Amino acid sequence: MDHSWRLQHSDATKVFVRYNYQRETQLFPVGLWWRNGDQVPYPTAVEGKNKSDAYSGSITHVFSQTMTNETVLAYKFHRLPQRLRRSKKVDRSAVGYGYKGLFNNGVSQIPSFGQFGPSEAALVFISRRL
Repeated sequence: MDHSWRLQHSDATKVFVRYNYQRETQLFPVGLWWRNGDQVPYPTAVEGKNKSDAYSGSITHVFSQTMTNETVLAYKFHRLPQRLRRSKKVDRSAVGYGYKGLFNNGVSQIPSFGQFGPSEAALVFISRRL
């Protein structure tokens, strides 16, 4: 949703303000972000609860025919947290996947496999800290 406001303080001073927000749930039934040709579907869907807020504004003042001042401010917050719909379906101990991960980060999630050209593995992990 997008909201805009234009204010004219005087003939010489103009103010413009805009606010935009977005809320959506994005479903990834096969894998996170994309689907490759020979990608093995992940055992559980990934849900993205996406959120963004954007603010912007400007103030323009005309001092004379040859001198104008404009100040522009903007701020954006964008968050793309993902969560596993059924995390037990991808827990290493629950599915009997005995290999440890590459990093010592405590993630108990199994990897996702897919293609990045000639069938290389696509390792995708969802952080539980979000």
